[in-house]
Amino acid sequence: MKRNASLLFVLAMIISCNNDSFEFETFDKFPNETHLKHEVIETPPVLFSTVGIVLLDDVLITIDSKADKHFNVFQLPDYEYIGSYINRGRGPNEEIFIHSNISKINKNKFIYSSYFTHVKKAAFNKEENKIEILESFSLPTPLHEIQHAFWLDGKIYGRHRNESKNKEFVKFNPDDNTFSVFGPSFPELDENISLEKRRAFFSPGFTVKPDKTLIACTYNNLPILRIINTDGTLKRDMRFNNDLPFPHGLLRSNPSISDLDNKQHNYFDRSSTGKYIYALYWGVLEGERHGPDRRDGPFELDYSNEIHVWDWDGNPVKKIVLDRKIRSFDVTPDDKYLIGSSINSKDKLFKYPLQLNK
Repeated sequence: MKRNASLLFVLAMIISCNNDSFEFETFDKFPNETHLKHEVIETPPVLFSTVGIVLLDDVLITIDSKADKHFNVFQLPDYEYIGSYINRGRGPNEEIFIHSNISKINKNKFIYSSYFTHVKKAAFNKEENKIEILESFSLPTPLHEIQHAFWLDGKIYGRHRNESKNKEFVKFNPDDNTFSVFGPSFPELDENISLEKRRAFFSPGFTVKPDKTLIACTYNNLPILRIINTDGTLKRDMRFNNDLPFPHGLLRSNPSISDLDNKQHNYFDRSSTGKYIYALYWGVLEGERHGPDRRDGPFELDYSNEIHVWDWDGNPVKKIVLDRKIRSFDVTPDDKYLIGSSINSKDKLFKYPLQLNK
């Protein structure tokens, strides 16, 4: 049944971008829809709880949240297992925790957040079949807990929950150990949201166009895609009208269980190629995520089977419906295949032909 309290409220929003008025656009559906079936990629018994995937030039790397080693590496294009790397622990050359959102830099290089106090540049060495740490950056205390870190023009960008400035990103310059805020203002609503609440409320996540000219930002609490130029200005803002109630309760000082149950879950993992932006879309309320009784047991940890696709001008391209739910994914640079992972399916990856031109 269609909800009466919908995101029509959001249609009254005005966005402020660097103090200049910037109007958003809304749409009700994607122009095309495709239903896809998977091919199973069987792996050795090394995938226990896969929470992230990144496709590099020669290898696919998965991130595991519970196994003894954080990274598993598979040779492309046949997805043959090469090895597992970086022990979980507190010893030398070990990692306590690695954030699931790792980002490709170029070729076989990538960047990841380590225990929220460091960001590290790494690479897969094909000759020696190992992951090498190229540089380790110790973040200043105010930037601890940085998330969705990515590398651009010699600087580290990301999201920081505690930075109470009205900007999308924080930017860290390793050369002089300085940091600043960066990007457009957060979306302005017809609600009074304090600066302290905005970053946590919107919960942005990012993907960078491979040629490093644009950044795509999607959100958890509202179904928004924003495309941002690398000078920090906003290029386009698109809103998907999903008919979910606006989460007013999250703006209260002490939200009730009912308020929390009306929290939206929209976009989670995301990926991009030279042509398209992809985002894993859930489109449920927190109460639906848990079910009618929170004591019934753990909720399903795989997010969704729906992928939304836009071009880099922000135009909606297609809704992709997979034949199973996934937790994380990445897309091949030629837009031919999507590779997904599931927390509920150990020692398997899932390969989908994208068929974007059909």
